[in-house]
Amino acid sequence: MGAATVLIIDDDDAVRQSLEFLLKTIGRKRLLLPLPFGIAKLQAAFLQYLPTPLLTPDQVELLRTDNVVSSAAQADGRTIEALGIEPQTMGAIVPAYLWRFRKTGQFQTRPTGETAAGVQTQP
Repeated sequence: MGAATVLIIDDDDAVRQSLEFLLKTIGRKRLLLPLPFGIAKLQAAFLQYLPTPLLTPDQVELLRTDNVVSSAAQADGRTIEALGIEPQTMGAIVPAYLWRFRKTGQFQTRPTGETAAGVQTQP
């Protein structure tokens, strides 16, 4: 079985920045537009009936509120650090597994000094 990757975003602007980083990493351009929850809920009402739903009304509801670690959970030691997991930045992890979404996959030429994992090496 594969392992799940958890993405923790700590502010509202970081969502757009994260999407921009992902698009840059895979070398694609897409228009990013904010979508009001009412329209998202309307779309989800139809999309939920697809064989593999792209979006469901429940997912829209989950996106409405921030999911953050409460101060009570922090006081109890129920944090990612308490599990012995050292948080990593997106830049350190994402390029290593997004290569398959590039237009030419693993065969895309890389800038000088960049490895397959997207890590910069010393010149």
